[in-house]
Amino acid sequence: MVYRLEGSPNIAVSLELTTQDAPLCNVESVSELTVQHQTHTPTSLQDPPSFLTDLQHGKSSGWVKRYYEVQLSGCFLTSLSVHFSNLMPDKEEQNFVCRIGEIRALDVSLPLLPPVLPTDLSLSHVLWRRDEQSNQLFVSLTLHWSHSMDNIRHFRIYCRGVTCHRTPDSQTHLLGLSYACIYRVVDLAVPDPCPPAPGRLEFTVQPVNKDVIEILPPEWGQLVLEFVEQTQTEV
Repeated sequence: MVYRLEGSPNIAVSLELTTQDAPLCNVESVSELTVQHQTHTPTSLQDPPSFLTDLQHGKSSGWVKRYYEVQLSGCFLTSLSVHFSNLMPDKEEQNFVCRIGEIRALDVSLPLLPPVLPTDLSLSHVLWRRDEQSNQLFVSLTLHWSHSMDNIRHFRIYCRGVTCHRTPDSQTHLLGLSYACIYRVVDLAVPDPCPPAPGRLEFTVQPVNKDVIEILPPEWGQLVLEFVEQTQTEV
């Protein structure tokens, strides 16, 4: 669950889940429920589960991320809801604003197949420029690809560049996220080529499924851009 409370309200936020349709239902330490509907308030984990990759953990910019791990037996999860409670019960009313970023339920017992890689990755509207003061070379371009949007959460756009073919690959950079099969790269700083070898940039697009548990390392070789000092603006 991802949320953000605006201001400094004395409000506690918790997640509630509802189960139904089981004469015997085991939820954590509670067993033999005799009702068809039951509400539970699980305890949040201090850290993300070991099987879950969270690359943005600790970089939420005011957004609170909470993780819950619940084992259900003999019952079905029917709903998830957010519960707010007043930490100062002596006050009758408390005005607050809570923005819900995401509530997601994952079934870790199901095998997850890696997403199909995008096809037809190409680029257009390439613009090179060199800053006169810093002499830094920049490139702007538009990436295009083909991929079904079924069960796709977003696409992660990566880039890496090296100055020479004979040097090791540079560090991988996450440029951003895209929610469609197009992404505009603006003023990406690139190293100068070292003649006689051309400069080299690699781009890759990684689809992330809605039910993803672990984000795998990007696969390279989808699109390679080589350039030399005499490169001119292309459209």
